[in-house]
Amino acid sequence: MAYSFHTGAFDELVALEYLKLDGNALTILHDGLFSQNTAIDRLYIFDNPLSTLPSGIFSQNTALRRLWLWETNFTSLPDGLLAHNTALDDLFLYDSPYLATISEVFDSSNPPNGVEYFRIHGNPLDCSTMCWVYQAQQAGWLTVRDPDTTLCSTPAALAGRTWDTLTEEEVCRQGEYLISSHLISSHLIPSHLISSHLISSHLISSHLISSPPISSHLISSHFISSHLISSHLISSHLISSHLISSHLISSHLISSIMCRQTTHN
Repeated sequence: MAYSFHTGAFDELVALEYLKLDGNALTILHDGLFSQNTAIDRLYIFDNPLSTLPSGIFSQNTALRRLWLWETNFTSLPDGLLAHNTALDDLFLYDSPYLATISEVFDSSNPPNGVEYFRIHGNPLDCSTMCWVYQAQQAGWLTVRDPDTTLCSTPAALAGRTWDTLTEEEVCRQGEYLISSHLISSHLIPSHLISSHLISSHLISSHLISSPPISSHLISSHFISSHLISSHLISSHLISSHLISSHLISSHLISSIMCRQTTHN
């Protein structure tokens, strides 16, 4: 059974500044529910089994400073959900057991004055969706609170890591790796589908081909062609000796690379 308020339920409360709706077993909030409450600055909707929100539900609440949406059933939030809420200080999304994707809810070209309390701990976070969070934090307009207990659940390369230990490269480059070691090693990408044009030289690096190495039956020398492996990868030890010795990179490929380098010099 769906529980909600009818659209227009709060329309006459035009001077309303504080609204507490937590713990009401709400499952739906209709678009336009708060459209006449332009003075509201504190809105508490936590501890409700909400699974989604209309993308424009807060667009008229430009005075909103505190929005508490924790303990919900959200799996994600609409992009740009809070694009108009530039006065926001607090955004609480924590302890929501299905909220893995932290969508870009703000407009980074017109960000809030400063979200001092952004809480997302206790969620099964997919940290590959959180580049915007990292960059907002670096730009100084958003602060992730409790970073030492804010854990990544996915991708596998970051699973179990806390937010305070991550670098921008780790967070922001995850989305670039269409073929990553955990996909290949877990057989999610069958070897017959992997061809040389899909693997570029920046993917052949120490953090993708690492110990334990990707097995030779998945990556073999016939599709790692010489143009994909540049001499700087070998000389900088990004392609380590155990991979060469295990015949993943055959000697004729190395020879052709070195010969080509000599010719250019």
